Amino acid sequence: MVALIMRTTPINSRVPMSAKALAPPPLSPDLGLCQSSLLTCVLTLCLWGCSGLVAAGTFQLTVPSHAKGNAIEQSLCVLRLRSALASLSYQLQLRFAPGRRALLLANTGQVDGDLARSTLVEDEYINLRRVSVPCAYVKPALYGLAQGPVSWQQRRLKKIAYFRGSTQLLGSLADSLKDYELVYTGSSEQSLKLLQAHRVDAVFISKPLFAQLGQSQPQLVNGVVQLTPELDQVKLYTYLHKRHEALMPQLEQLMTAELPGLPAGR
Repeated sequence: MVALIMRTTPINSRVPMSAKALAPPPLSPDLGLCQSSLLTCVLTLCLWGCSGLVAAGTFQLTVPSHAKGNAIEQSLCVLRLRSALASLSYQLQLRFAPGRRALLLANTGQVDGDLARSTLVEDEYINLRRVSVPCAYVKPALYGLAQGPVSWQQRRLKKIAYFRGSTQLLGSLADSLKDYELVYTGSSEQSLKLLQAHRVDAVFISKPLFAQLGQSQPQLVNGVVQLTPELDQVKLYTYLHKRHEALMPQLEQLMTAELPGLPAGR
């Protein structure tokens, strides 16, 4: 008879466990990466919240399509606005559209406003509010062929060509040009071509744009001179949709202040 000897362990005794046995199972590489990324995102959001930083919102202003190639991004108007809006946690974005379409987008609130217009837009686009500090100054001029008197008041002008982007500028000079037939064209280049073909007597265009065309398409300005006396300077203002009225006092204050690297507005 074989005797079975059973060794029992007291109920109240504890079996020691190694540290390895207590450690959680190792994470798979993919799961570890996922948890690490999640932790990083949570920490980043906490830091933003604790420091009071807020991601900049986009502030969209319309600009007539014809200005797209005119170094508009580096203009003083845009640089000042971009700097002022950045101080208010906004990022300026320009949206190019045909002139009237651009105003309609701004007036209906589909964008935040329009970059630069004369005060003549206010009667028709009633939802726009003018930022009181001028954004830009435009110097328009009349140009004609070199033959004949330099003074446009002494010339026998009958037809003056102007392109779609200068409609508002032209309106501000209506009293000076009311006795002439105005010929609407699709572009400044087309206006100058009509002048070269003797189909109009003068062209209404801004001085900076004429200078730019002289560099890019010199054949269009060959034999063309500026007529005198000079026309009045036109002030252009930024217009915001009425929902931004509460923002305007701060924006105007920043526009009149001396921002880093930029002169104060007038």
